[in-house]
This record gives sequence, structure tokens and C-alpha cells, in this order.
Amino acid sequence: MNILIMDDDAQHRGQLREQLGEHTIHEAATPLEALNQLMEDSNRIVLARFKTAQYDGFDLVNALLAANLKLNPYVLWLVNKRQQPEAAFCLGPIPGDILVEPVAPPILEAALTEAEKTLEIQHRRTKEFVGTTQAYAVLASLGILPQTRMYKQAVAELERNQREGSPVSLVLLEISNYDALLAQLGEREMGQALAIAGSTMRANVRSYDLIGHWVANRYLIVLPGASLEQATAIGQRVQQSVQAFTMSPEGGRIKMLTGVTRAKAGEKIPLYQLVEQASQSLTLAA
Repeated sequence: MNILIMDDDAQHRGQLREQLGEHTIHEAATPLEALNQLMEDSNRIVLARFKTAQYDGFDLVNALLAANLKLNPYVLWLVNKRQQPEAAFCLGPIPGDILVEPVAPPILEAALTEAEKTLEIQHRRTKEFVGTTQAYAVLASLGILPQTRMYKQAVAELERNQREGSPVSLVLLEISNYDALLAQLGEREMGQALAIAGSTMRANVRSYDLIGHWVANRYLIVLPGASLEQATAIGQRVQQSVQAFTMSPEGGRIKMLTGVTRAKAGEKIPLYQLVEQASQSLTLAA
């Protein structure tokens, strides 16, 4: 495994290096040092202490989002119990997990194995999406937010609704036949298909709802004030409208799955947990 340790304490880094054993290890004392290394090779697992006297985890997350890397690292955040709720807000489009110290060796090894599997999947999906950059530019012009902006605005919207004590619902959409459709249509027509899908998605939500690209072949809709029933109806309407289009004379159609979840009024729950709930709902729909 290719692992980057981020900690401003050299002694702590040495202890982690010893615990990790035979893996390929790199070190960084600050988020900036970590980012510089990740810009050269982001296909790494980052083992990062969440908060020190010199930085906190949000510094690394913001740097990664600003860098807009083609492939994000998998970040394992090392926290104490008090820091755990705060660290949860670092989990989003950048994959990762939280480990509460002290971490037993079997737990660390299991987390590293899961991280490696996630990176492999992400790397494969990134290769599959080569050639659709122009399509995403078209989607942005249609009001479908790119991943980085979607994450930031979704977090801000969720926090606003939590402060005001109003509910918010999420709809997660997945193009389930992306690979097959790309093989059938080719990159150019697939880009046109994504543009049609994006225009249709935007047309079927309210003007003040957020909708954007999340990860790989998934899109996220944030519905302020919507009940679970309203969100489900919107998700179904989007799904039916997108699937109604024939993309080529050969009959290529987008197949879309939907997953829905909701944060109750005043419920303080991080975005990544809501997305995970919607993802579980989406899996059941498959």
C-alpha cells in the first residue's frame, strides 16, 4: 500500500511508520506538504491526525477541494473521542473514515484494506470517465453544479437548515448502465446524453433546489424544506423523465436509480451520513 502520514509531530510519525510495517510510507508535517505530494500522486491512503496545534483536518480538505484532483486520496482521520463529531464533517466527496485513538492493529489493518479497495474502484471509475470533461462543462452551464461546488453548497445549505430548524431532504441519483451506454454510444454521444439528462434533471426540481455532480456516475439533489414524500416524488419524476429519452437510433436509454433520505427539523447530522443513507436506499432500489 502507498501511504502518506500527515502529522506535525515527528515522533508520532515515527510511531505510525513503525506500526505500519512493510507498506510504502511517505511523510508530511502540514496540509500544504501533503497536498504537494498528492498533486504528484494522489492515488494514496492518507493517515492524518485530525487536529494539532498547527492545523486541523479542514485545512487539508479545503486544499484538496481547491486543487480539484482527478483522483482524490482516501483519508483516514486519527481523532480522540471529543474530536469525532467535528471530524465527521470532513467526510464527503473525498473518501475516508475516522479512527478513534488508540487504534488496535487489526482495526487499522482492516481500515487500510477498505481504503485500498475504495481507491481501486475510484481509479477504475476515473479511467472510465475520461472524455466526458466537456460534458460536465455543459452540465455546469445547465445549472448542474460541479463536484467541488456541490459539496461546499450542500454543506452550507444543510448547516443553514439546521440553524433555522427546518427539514432538508436529499435525493441521490445513479446512472446504473453508464458503462454499457458508453460502449454503445461512444464518448461524443455519451456527452450529449449526459447533457440531456442534466437539462431534464434541472427542469424537474424547484428553482432553489441544489443539484450537482457527486462522484462518478452519481448526482445529488438537496431539497430545502421538503418532506420525505415530496423528495421521493421529485426523485421519481426525475428518474422517469430522464429514462423517457432515447439517446440514439439504436435505442440507447439512460437507466437511473434513486435513493432518498431526510434530516428532520433541527437534526444535526453531517452531510456524509445523509448521503450514505441515500446510498443505502439506492442500493435497495437496484
